[in-house]
Amino acid sequence: MNHRSIEANRIVVKVGTSSLIHPNGAVNLETFDQLAYTLSALTTREKN
Repeated sequence: MNHRSIEANRIVVKVGTSSLIHPNGAVNLETFDQLAYTLSALTTREKN
């Protein structure tokens, strides 16, 4: 798997409501989980 190197002090992530909420109005917990995991990995790499 290729990994891109990011040399930045801050990364801004914009997540739309349609990505976080199912069409029926329920919260998409799987997306929240994946997002939290990914952002946590970035934080661990000293990114904020």
